[in-house]
Amino acid sequence: MSKRIVIFGSTGTLGRKSFDLALKLGFKIVGLTAFKNLEGINKQAEIAKPSFIALDGQFIHNFESANTKVCALENVHECLLEVKPDLVLFLASGISSAQSIKVCIDNGIRIGIANKESIISFGEILFENREYGDNVIPIDSEASAVFQILKGEEKESIEKIIITASGGPFFGYKRETLQRVNLDDVLKHPNWQMGKKITVDSANLVNKAFEIIETHFLFNVPYSIIEALVQRESVIHAMVEFVDGEIKALLSKPDMLLPIQYALTYPQRVEFNLQRLDLASLGKLTFYEIDRETFPLFDVILNYAMLGGTYLPSIVAIDEVLVEKFINGEIKFLDIERLFIEFLSKVEYQKIGSLEEAKFVYNEIKNKVIEFVRRKI
Repeated sequence: MSKRIVIFGSTGTLGRKSFDLALKLGFKIVGLTAFKNLEGINKQAEIAKPSFIALDGQFIHNFESANTKVCALENVHECLLEVKPDLVLFLASGISSAQSIKVCIDNGIRIGIANKESIISFGEILFENREYGDNVIPIDSEASAVFQILKGEEKESIEKIIITASGGPFFGYKRETLQRVNLDDVLKHPNWQMGKKITVDSANLVNKAFEIIETHFLFNVPYSIIEALVQRESVIHAMVEFVDGEIKALLSKPDMLLPIQYALTYPQRVEFNLQRLDLASLGKLTFYEIDRETFPLFDVILNYAMLGGTYLPSIVAIDEVLVEKFINGEIKFLDIERLFIEFLSKVEYQKIGSLEEAKFVYNEIKNKVIEFVRRKI
């Protein structure tokens, strides 16, 4: 089984895992993209010898290779069509991959996607009321689990989709305790090893709200049948309850290599040296309701997301700015929530009809949030 793979965001946390796994599986990596990590993509290009790499325009002149074409990120979709890969993995954060996602979808190129920001910001344009079958394979562990559970099932038989949350590092905390937490506390996720941005989003349950939005768009199901449930061991990644009352669940170790491998080898499953789940040693599985009182952003984000339009790219833009400010030590953990809610209430709803309109809203809101925070601190 040999496939030609392109990896967007190849130098990030998921990108590095995917790069190594694709090589071990014997696949040919024909394209790599990064924003500005020249050292990282140089090393990868030396190993994989791809047909092209893509970087932010200001960095493309710093990469030299006789056999590898260098593209600017804004034109990378042209390189994609030239190499005609079997699979493109969209693992970069932010919205820069949106045009390439559309190009792949429009040209029947299978994608594996973990780019929440693009799914949310452009969901109404790219995914709503559309069925892509096996050509769009989710890579986030929860969405991957739903995808696998629903294989062979009729959509009409779905009663409820349940995605799980670990509860994060602050499970059981009260509001007054959260006022004193710092970045080191936030980054101590109990079960997953992730990048800083998504770890912060997990700590205040923003990431779980994002995953419900993601589930809505990727599977074309109403928000009303999607729920989140705390599963402390992070062993059950999603469950689906059917109209007859039966529930199917997908269980595995909390390791992103598993959904990455599933996307890479789909429709086959291959034996590989990944850690197996030992149910006997695990001993128990525990479940709890989402603590909406301690983490109100979960409901706030979902309520605005259901309205759609300008709120979708705005949610992504606001979160990116505030999480970056927190990581840089400019605001406190609970300031993310306070400033998020205050600014989002000022955003006006407008219908969005194109990628360009959504990108414009995203960039405009991002600039406004930066100025908003500057005046508040």
